[in-house]
Amino acid sequence: LPVCAGTTVGLYLSGYQGSIQWEVSGNGTGWSEITYPGANFENLTSDVILSDTYFRAKVTNGSGCEMAYSDVATITSSICGIAASIQSDPESVVCLY
Repeated sequence: LPVCAGTTVGLYLSGYQGSIQWEVSGNGTGWSEITYPGANFENLTSDVILSDTYFRAKVTNGSGCEMAYSDVATITSSICGIAASIQSDPESVVCLY
């Protein structure tokens, strides 16, 4: 899912039973538990996205049950609609998309 850098995203997990712990990664392999509010609910609003970010939900269901992981949500970040002056001609403006 492409988003503009500096925005947040909403994630939703459905069809699960048990407890949720959202996790985040900057490369899709090294995962960390999210610790900000909402990290244990089916609806999660991310922190501000500044670079490509990966999310997944870890679900546990009772004692003796193995953890299950959701599919990974890949959020790609890009610069959107930022006006910038070109150094060689300060009268010119270019929009980056």
